[in-house]
Amino acid sequence: MSEASTRFSISLKRVSSSTIFRSCGIARSISAHTHDPLSSEAHVNTIRMMLNGEDELFTSGMQFTLRRGDGFLSRPGADTVQQSFSPKPCLFIWLSLSEKLSEHFLRSIGLTEGHDVFFVRYPTLFLRLVVSCLSRNSGSVTDELELNSISYHFLHLLSREMTLESGTRTVTQSSAIIRQVKNYVLNHYKERITVLDIAQALNINRSYLSREFHETAGMTLKNYLDHIRITKATDLLLLTDMSLDEVARQSGYQSTEVFTNNFKRVHSVSPGRYRQLHVEQGQDSHFDFDIDMLRLLLGDDQSD
Repeated sequence: MSEASTRFSISLKRVSSSTIFRSCGIARSISAHTHDPLSSEAHVNTIRMMLNGEDELFTSGMQFTLRRGDGFLSRPGADTVQQSFSPKPCLFIWLSLSEKLSEHFLRSIGLTEGHDVFFVRYPTLFLRLVVSCLSRNSGSVTDELELNSISYHFLHLLSREMTLESGTRTVTQSSAIIRQVKNYVLNHYKERITVLDIAQALNINRSYLSREFHETAGMTLKNYLDHIRITKATDLLLLTDMSLDEVARQSGYQSTEVFTNNFKRVHSVSPGRYRQLHVEQGQDSHFDFDIDMLRLLLGDDQSD
């Protein structure tokens, strides 16, 4: 998982064969970032659940749009990737469990291959459990037992609240063409590409591609390309000490002047001023929530 998106997480440093809990966390995905919870964890089943915002899920050769209350299960070795394209970050939780100890329960409640996307009406019920896990990080046997107990409670709650998704409600199958376009842009945004270049690379008629993308994504392909570049530039401004000229080049702009004008159109301030403001604030704008705020938001289980 991208370190740039994770805010709170906990994992066990030493794991016994009888411990089902492996790790959990609360994260905010940043637009244009990709998250694969299983890329570095073998023998782990990971449950991920959306709290707000919108993300896209690629799994089993299919693409889905995930919104509040939607979740999915990723198994070891599965071709499952969560990718954010929305201009606004989304908030989600995850819980990783021992494959050996959780597989029986997951299959029993209906989460099998090809049926791994679900919906829950009250995601804050599960957020409460994850927050509870995050406070048990001393490494003591007592905390390990508590984490085990909470994990089984999470599965029990999921069995009661979960509805498997068929793609007819909030989880909708998107155009394969749009996925190809977005992946191409993410891989080539640093280059001097145009809409025509993208169409030719994918062997798609330019007019058809522009129309299809606008109808599906809700923005023009040119605006999407600019959005990705500005998003990448924003990350570089906040996370590196690169010069503005270098940030512009690394984000796909051949001209610093063009980069500055596009950046100001999105953020209402120049790139240099944007960086200065965030240095003065002493915080990363991607991480403007904390655990105390989350606890306050939990107030009532039925607040959804």
